[in-house]
Amino acid sequence: MSFFQDLIQKGQGLIGSALKGSVNSIVGIDVGTSAIKVVQLKRQGGKITLETYGELGLGSYANEKAGKVVTLQPDVIATAIKDILKEANVTTKVAVLSIQSQATLIFLVELPEISEKELAAIIPNEARKYIPVPLTEVSLDWYIVPKKQTYEEEQAAAGTQPKMEVVVVAVRNETLSQYRDISTKAGIETRGNEIEIFSAIRSSFHREIAPVMVVDYGAGSTKISIVEYGVVRAYHVVNRGSAFTTESLARTLSIDFDKAEELKRSVGMTAVAGQERVAESATTNTQYIINEVQTILLQYERQSHKAVTKIILSGGGSAMPGFLEKVAQSFGVETVFADPFDKAEAPEFMRPVLQKAGPEFTVAMGLALKDFL
Repeated sequence: MSFFQDLIQKGQGLIGSALKGSVNSIVGIDVGTSAIKVVQLKRQGGKITLETYGELGLGSYANEKAGKVVTLQPDVIATAIKDILKEANVTTKVAVLSIQSQATLIFLVELPEISEKELAAIIPNEARKYIPVPLTEVSLDWYIVPKKQTYEEEQAAAGTQPKMEVVVVAVRNETLSQYRDISTKAGIETRGNEIEIFSAIRSSFHREIAPVMVVDYGAGSTKISIVEYGVVRAYHVVNRGSAFTTESLARTLSIDFDKAEELKRSVGMTAVAGQERVAESATTNTQYIINEVQTILLQYERQSHKAVTKIILSGGGSAMPGFLEKVAQSFGVETVFADPFDKAEAPEFMRPVLQKAGPEFTVAMGLALKDFL
């Protein structure tokens, strides 16, 4: 379990020893479907300091408009990484890269209490129930949820056989090979890769204990997770993101993609005089995401008999005007934007800018923090 052990332990428990060979400066590189985001942090005098951050759209690398979802070859992604590192004035080659959620599976299994050695034989059999490709095509790893978090006391009181919960992660071998290729061609010293949700937990959580939902509304997809005690108890990827809303606006209003993207960001779902069709189209398209969130939330609450007490929004799409208000109104729970930059020291005058940019840099910030927390 060498590949993911540190990944999951740090992502789930929000604690853990530093990676072998500590460094003072590191860059988190979030390779998305429409942009690459980077955050460079420095550890100095016991404090974590923000050195630089930046974003680079990937549309131009595929002869597409900015904001478009694109699929690029590893050598092109490597070139884009080198470009953003230069543009953002990143001074370190030590990096942690994200693994896109579309290439991964995360699920929770409940088993009779057995030894860790026995898990090696049982987990692959359990994984076959969830993984739609041959197991030879994926790398598996798992993490036993600490006993305190598996309600062992409740089981004992009920007189039932002790159970254990195991978080299982699967990533395609092809994907891992591509990331190794990208790192080599980009000329970076990789400290490993990490699945987006674990990075998001690290950068946006503050020791939350009660169930919290994380909605990462990206350009190409929306990742919905429910996290309790730092453990991912529900995880779902919706293959629709904010770029779909932009494309729908462009078709509805017969305008080009650039203008539609501008209207989505400036008007979005809010009632603005003269822009009623924009708000109507954006709201209609976003309702699909709201419905998916509701399905996952209700399923979790029905199975766990626990209520989600907070929703954290991240991803560039979450900044669309009116989206936060719509989520809060739909579910009646505290809804906030992720504020990852509050985990690092930065000039006070930059705080408003960093708070606004925070949701888009949740993953990149979490990646950069991986070696420091």
